[in-house]
Amino acid sequence: MSDAFPIIDAHHHLWDLETGQYPWLEGEFITTFRYGDYRPICRNYLPDDFRRDSAKQNVTASVHMEAAAIRSISRSKPIME
Repeated sequence: MSDAFPIIDAHHHLWDLETGQYPWLEGEFITTFRYGDYRPICRNYLPDDFRRDSAKQNVTASVHMEAAAIRSISRSKPIME
């Protein structure tokens, strides 16, 4: 991977359904949601998940974006240490 082109991920989302409130991930499924069927992502998605999913790309940095939470841990402490 050392010769792969370095990537800075312009933004990614993380969410922990145990510590944050994400109505769109926890409530009733919306069949007319603008991005289609989102049921597969209605689960926690944490730093280890992001690292696993981006492991084959040479991601050297990334910007965490809030994921439409009412209350989220990301506002009070760094989420990716």
